[in-house]
Amino acid sequence: QYTNDGSSSFWLDVSSGGIGTSASKSVDFAGDIDPHKSSVTVAGGLVVGSVYYNKVKNKHFICTTATDDANVWSGRYDGWGGIITDYLLSGTKYRVHTFLTSGTFVSDTALSVDYLVVAGGGGGAGGVYAGGGGAGGFLTAAALSVPVGSYPVKVGNGGVGAPGSITANLIDFSPIVGGDSTFHTITATGGGRGAYFHQDTTGLPGGSGGGAGYNGTVYAGGTSTASPNQGNDGGAGGGSHGYSGGGGGGAGGAGISGATSGATGSGGGAGLANYYRDGNTSGTTAGIHVFAGGGGGAWQVAGGGIGGKVGTTVLGGDGGGGSTESDAGTSGVTNTGSGGGAGGVLGTQYQFGGNGGSGIVVIRYAIT
Repeated sequence: QYTNDGSSSFWLDVSSGGIGTSASKSVDFAGDIDPHKSSVTVAGGLVVGSVYYNKVKNKHFICTTATDDANVWSGRYDGWGGIITDYLLSGTKYRVHTFLTSGTFVSDTALSVDYLVVAGGGGGAGGVYAGGGGAGGFLTAAALSVPVGSYPVKVGNGGVGAPGSITANLIDFSPIVGGDSTFHTITATGGGRGAYFHQDTTGLPGGSGGGAGYNGTVYAGGTSTASPNQGNDGGAGGGSHGYSGGGGGGAGGAGISGATSGATGSGGGAGLANYYRDGNTSGTTAGIHVFAGGGGGAWQVAGGGIGGKVGTTVLGGDGGGGSTESDAGTSGVTNTGSGGGAGGVLGTQYQFGGNGGSGIVVIRYAIT
């Protein structure tokens, strides 16, 4: 495409950009970096369809939303894939790629990225004295080198919680561990599932371990087996306070053991906060800033353990008690990698365990 930036004319290669502008369309604005939300103000003549040219990297973009400090530009960025947003934080402009489901991240130039990779949480067990699911592995760091190329991104599914059953010793209704999440060289391990009081009484390992069941013997919670460390162990089952299954481990703390949980089910381990997605360090909204809480364990009496938290935000599923039909475990919050709560029991009817929450992958880099 032959075009002009206001001072000189030149041929612009748009064959790989996919913009679809006409051959007679000229550049409206030029700069030395890729455009961002505040690149051009509406007062400066910006309208939908305006073309911006990055002179340094020989790329052009078209405006699809023209609003001061909220402009949207479509084109061939340094990286693309996922949900693309950008924001200004402490004088640095960041571009963010958020993957709520699996996809592909493409790097058009060598990048140094900050990342958050959280695996899916483990499912909660079902039945009295059952353990909560462990949180998916939680990994975050800055300045990961990403060469030019295309990188598959996998977002782990949450583990399915135990289905309800009227058979006390049915062997094939175990919950499922969470799925791994991956990006480039990073792998977060899925959360361990919760355990029953009559089988798998030791919690299952994972990014964070699942809570243990209890059948008269105190069994250990599942361990956090991933390397590097990505979470914490699940809680042990216990009988000193009403026969409680252990809570699942969380990224920010171990699951609570039944023997120390008081007159309630065992709580899930705490989650952790991360602000790469939108840079708002003052917020703790579930699904945006906080991740990987463990699922609560079930209790013999009414009142299951509370899922793991960050502040007052509950992430993991609550565990069931043992007195009403509402004692099914609740599920971990979607795209937080939190564990599912354990289900209680109503007479001979085992209640459902909660599903683990699916994971998330967030990739952030400075716009330069």
